[in-house]
Amino acid sequence: MYIVCDLTYAVSESRSTEALKMILETLSKKLLLGAQGDTLNMRAETEDTIEVQIMALKGSCSFEEVVPRINEYLSLISRALETSFPDYRVVSSYIYLDGEETPYLLC
Repeated sequence: MYIVCDLTYAVSESRSTEALKMILETLSKKLLLGAQGDTLNMRAETEDTIEVQIMALKGSCSFEEVVPRINEYLSLISRALETSFPDYRVVSSYIYLDGEETPYLLC
């Protein structure tokens, strides 16, 4: 079972592809991050928005043990965006168990 975190980020100046590249470069330097089985899906949704989906494998871990892994991914993504896109913002953010019908809004 996975705990899924869906986020949408907005960046300025129609540079979503450049921002996506920066995130990928930052994450590729942290290959030991997370756990085996975690999945990260990203795409430039429009010219100024990026969609990110983090699927953290729950396995035998408790929810409380998985959340710090998700937070680490989010921290790395935020740091990558802050470097060249200081005005980036989170448009939406949800967390839910894979297969659940009701997502929970993150603040």
